[in-house]
Amino acid sequence: MSDSPEGQRKRPGGRSERVRRAVMDATVRSLLAGGTEGLSIPQVAVEAGVAESTIYRRWGDPIHLAAEAMTELVANSVPVQPTGDLRDDLVNLLEQITAIFLVPGMTGILGSIIVLAEDERIARARDAFWATRFEISAAIIQRAVEDGALPADTVVMELVELLVGPVYFRIGAGLPLDGFSPAPHTDRVLLAFAAG
Repeated sequence: MSDSPEGQRKRPGGRSERVRRAVMDATVRSLLAGGTEGLSIPQVAVEAGVAESTIYRRWGDPIHLAAEAMTELVANSVPVQPTGDLRDDLVNLLEQITAIFLVPGMTGILGSIIVLAEDERIARARDAFWATRFEISAAIIQRAVEDGALPADTVVMELVELLVGPVYFRIGAGLPLDGFSPAPHTDRVLLAFAAG
């Protein structure tokens, strides 16, 4: 290895990061194809082009591997940034949540998260996903309350539940999401809250 600045700059995020990235990409593909039930370390190793021992050494078991991959999915799913317009912000938020579950295989991952929710690592991935979105939702709604666009006694969680509830009902009932329209639904929720 060269002592030159160029040689030194190549080390951070070098082979180790490339291996991690390849394993995470292969794991996400496997999860989208078959959920955690279809997750196989030997198959991930083949797809990632690494030795099985590398995966076992770093992640230990399929659940730990799945948890880190789910955390990756969360990190790569950038939440909507508020614009200051209540309706547009809530529509954008609901559209993003809906779009996440329209990704082929994502409902399988959701099912796995529900089934494996007792596993601390899976629970952390789930909690990280929702914490970010609830934080943004709360900020959007709180600003609307302060601006007088929503009643002062608005309960943030109630509004969020009414907003996203139909998405989860459809997923849980096995109904298609492609017919769900976030904008009209958001209008109905806001009308109900404005009426008190």
